[in-house]
Amino acid sequence: PYYLSNFTLILVMRAIFGIGLGLLTPLGNALILGIFEGEARASMLGIGNVVSTLGGILLKLMAGFLAAIHWRYMFLTHLLGLVTLVAGILFLKEPEKVEQSAGLKVKLPGAVYLYGTVMALIFMALSPVLLGVSTIIIGEGLGDASDSAIVLAMFTTGAMTAGALFSRVYRIMKKFTVVFALFLAAIGLVILGYGPNLFLLGFGTYVTGTGMGTFIPGMMMDVGAVCRQDTFAFASGVVMSIGNGGGFIGPYYLSLVAFVFSNTSLRFAVYVGAVILVLLGVAFGIFKLKTPDVVVTELSESTNES
Repeated sequence: PYYLSNFTLILVMRAIFGIGLGLLTPLGNALILGIFEGEARASMLGIGNVVSTLGGILLKLMAGFLAAIHWRYMFLTHLLGLVTLVAGILFLKEPEKVEQSAGLKVKLPGAVYLYGTVMALIFMALSPVLLGVSTIIIGEGLGDASDSAIVLAMFTTGAMTAGALFSRVYRIMKKFTVVFALFLAAIGLVILGYGPNLFLLGFGTYVTGTGMGTFIPGMMMDVGAVCRQDTFAFASGVVMSIGNGGGFIGPYYLSLVAFVFSNTSLRFAVYVGAVILVLLGVAFGIFKLKTPDVVVTELSESTNES
């Protein structure tokens, strides 16, 4: 797109980029699931979440700065991917090949599709936050566009905080980490839905982000617990693909809520999202009661074994 002027071609290139990004996204979690175990795995998933979130913030700032000079320049930020490519070629060892019988098809446990569906419902329930906070702030005269950006940034800040603390949270909550994350995100939505000022809106968004920053690596831990090592990448891709579908239908979900309840208030949609998260948390908790307890290996021991 840096060299193109035709809008259609730019969209085509962006679609190709999206396909590549979709293939790449599950690999980070798959590598962590395949290399690390126990608390080391939880710690690395948390660190990966922090790095990913921080990278997103820095790239958005960089793209904004470059776009202010010329809109074409923001596409140059993609060149940073070459650094990752070179680092992967030089330092990432090829994993040991897993022998499979000829003609054996990869079959994922049904739990993987369940996890993906849960993630899709959560992303859908969070759409009022990601799509409607600015409308709430500006529409109710609580602030302007810059205030909206700050409030939305609190979601990212919360996700980073959760990533940094994830291994400790997982050590305590174990198999109920996802349940804890869902209830935490629901509390954040309630605060956000009620918030009459920027402070409470920002705090609610922060708590919601913390819940989501705990949920995603927690879900990946669950995926790693039910899948064979040779299917980690495929399973992660399936979960994220289904989950992102929930984000895609977010606008349609908002329209459905407004139609069913005859209420177009975005704050009401936020409350509905909180109810969905609570119901998912309860259902997931009941499901987890029937699964074996997680044995969390100490970080030092896991690292030595690796």
